[in-house]
Amino acid sequence: MASDLPSRAFHKFRGLIRLFLAWICGCVKRKKENDKNAVLVLEEETFDLLKRITHAARRCIMSEQYFNVTSGLENPFLVYCQNCFGEQCVLHWSTLFGSHTGEPTHFKSVFNRPDVQAVSNGVIDVDWFRSEFIRDIGMTDKEYKEFWKKAHDMRNKYIAHRDDLSGGVYFPDVEICKKQCGSLIRSTARLLETSISNGDTREDVKTLHEYLVDNGSERGVELECSHAIRQSSFLTDEN
Repeated sequence: MASDLPSRAFHKFRGLIRLFLAWICGCVKRKKENDKNAVLVLEEETFDLLKRITHAARRCIMSEQYFNVTSGLENPFLVYCQNCFGEQCVLHWSTLFGSHTGEPTHFKSVFNRPDVQAVSNGVIDVDWFRSEFIRDIGMTDKEYKEFWKKAHDMRNKYIAHRDDLSGGVYFPDVEICKKQCGSLIRSTARLLETSISNGDTREDVKTLHEYLVDNGSERGVELECSHAIRQSSFLTDEN
């Protein structure tokens, strides 16, 4: 006569199912605990971008400094050099602040990354950095839009494509380009400092941070250029 009671095999199977479900729950719980205790640091790809943007910012500042020292000189060679320095300044600025499309080093591409916002607990993002550089360059939003268009037109219509040779485009105030890049360097240093405070132990992160707050700062690059200019007698003696 057949029994209505569950078979021994069924009880064994049900026990295995319970063990499996308990294991799954344990895995989920451990993952949540690990996520909670995880060190929030910048991703390698983001760190690589930070190296690239600060390098471009440094080159922009250097170009502005050398543009200034070669301005007003009548030597044809130095006049040409001055124009080259001005063009380089605008080009480096454009990779950071020009058109966002297709530029991985544009500030929006960098400061909009999820790990940047996670590391800073939502403090550092595109809007935060924009407010930082607007303050540092001392402009209103309207004034900055006008400056941006002038710099952007110089890059697109003359430097990159030579579409306008009529003299209708002019160099923007390259000092603003320099100040904006200085703001970028300071904001990057703050982001790196935050990652280090969160437990980032990578030596290259520490090295870049130390460089950006010292010799790689806006003032540090200016001093480097001043030293190079003093060593160039043909510049200081030229009239």
